Amino acid sequence: MFDKIKAFFETYSRSSDFHSDKTLRTIYVKKSSKMVANDIIEILKSLKYKEIVYNDTFNELFTSKAGFEVTIHLALGNNGSTGIEVAVFSPQNRGKTRKALRFLLNKFSTEFSNYLVHE
Repeated sequence: MFDKIKAFFETYSRSSDFHSDKTLRTIYVKKSSKMVANDIIEILKSLKYKEIVYNDTFNELFTSKAGFEVTIHLALGNNGSTGIEVAVFSPQNRGKTRKALRFLLNKFSTEFSNYLVHE
């Protein structure tokens, strides 16, 4: 019950390896971080995200849309896989960041379905 109340006031949500909600866990794919970054940029463009900034030094993508600020971090996983960690921030869309995070993670899982790795 407390989680539902907490989610109602949330302005920041992020994926995690150990999240209690399985739909909000980090996604691992068997591709290099550079290839994953290029694929994610194309996915974000198809979702009508306008400005997408890719920092190849830290393997992070930054973008925003409809008041939601999205940070995607590509982390090195086991056996050469790449972890896709997503964070969503929105002070004006209080209580809706978790839904936006779940949508993005689901979209990435669908697009990378042939390359998913279960860690």
